Amino acid sequence: MTKQKLDELIENKSIWKEFEEEMKFQEDSIVESLGPINPSPLKSAKTQIREKKQRAKEIMDLISQDITIATQAFINECSPEEKMRLDQIFDNMALQLKTFAEKKEAAPIPVEDCEFMEEIAKRKLLKQEFQEAGRMFRFILQLNFIYSGAWVGWAISEQEQQHWDVVDQIFYIATTSMPHDSYIALFAADFYTLTNQLQRAVEILQQTKTQLIENNQQTSKSFELVNQSLERLQSSLQGG
Repeated sequence: MTKQKLDELIENKSIWKEFEEEMKFQEDSIVESLGPINPSPLKSAKTQIREKKQRAKEIMDLISQDITIATQAFINECSPEEKMRLDQIFDNMALQLKTFAEKKEAAPIPVEDCEFMEEIAKRKLLKQEFQEAGRMFRFILQLNFIYSGAWVGWAISEQEQQHWDVVDQIFYIATTSMPHDSYIALFAADFYTLTNQLQRAVEILQQTKTQLIENNQQTSKSFELVNQSLERLQSSLQGG
């Protein structure tokens, strides 16, 4: 049954055309979130805009590729009991795509469904099947673009393959688009610390700390973890 739904989704070209338009809208939203253009004698405003658009396009191209392989990977990895839940998720996905095609507002896939699919994708990480895991995490992002577990899982998949530039792109887009997300920020800081980019790690944590303060979350566990990591990094930079 699940495979039949999958085939129906993939073969419905008119629906996927609308989905691609939605992804293009998301790409434009990323460009807007990357911040204002800064006057510079080294780079014109036009060049800065072009670079921002290129970064957004590259990450969206990566997210939207290999959808057929990714969906089949989920099917193969599921137990018989889990396939019933996966079947429901594909039903919801079909409804979401149909909503896109009808030019209506579509509700995102529930977080619970994303968590379910994330746990399945993590099995691929444990099996060290990193390329397939990356595809699966990217698929989750197509269902819910702001689901932080998928961004982090995808970054880990690429990092294990030593695709450093891709990991940098992932964390650049994720932390800029979702500066309040402490989960992404902590993993991003670990990556930049590992690659000896301590100042970049500090900037990300400081940005997230500021967002948490603005959201009155100073007493949250997220704030505590971000602040501790930030203090450690600042101490390292100062030679402490």
